[in-house]
Amino acid sequence: GINASLPTTNNLKHIELWLIFSMLLPFVEILIQTYIEWQLNKAKRTKGNSDNRDFANIEQLENSTKEKPSNKKVKAAKYILHGVKPVIVIIFIAVFWVIGLNEKYSHTCLVDHTS
Repeated sequence: GINASLPTTNNLKHIELWLIFSMLLPFVEILIQTYIEWQLNKAKRTKGNSDNRDFANIEQLENSTKEKPSNKKVKAAKYILHGVKPVIVIIFIAVFWVIGLNEKYSHTCLVDHTS
């Protein structure tokens, strides 16, 4: 068939890069969302345990409601998901197209049109 007549290459093609990147994106998003949910559930369990205690004074109550490290971790994960990931996607798409178009036009410029 057609595949038999094509030359064999070990090089990674642009479409393969695109497919790998496209498959990694949802996988990373699911990992980050799972981490966020895990942290939130962990914080709820911890808060549920602390609500059952009797507080001797107001200072203990205020200390128990302060922001826990897990909230900082959730904020960082959300920042990665909503801030960093879109920037990475835009940079990847821009570099992908610049390199692809550059290769396309550099090959057409090498063709000798004088003959």
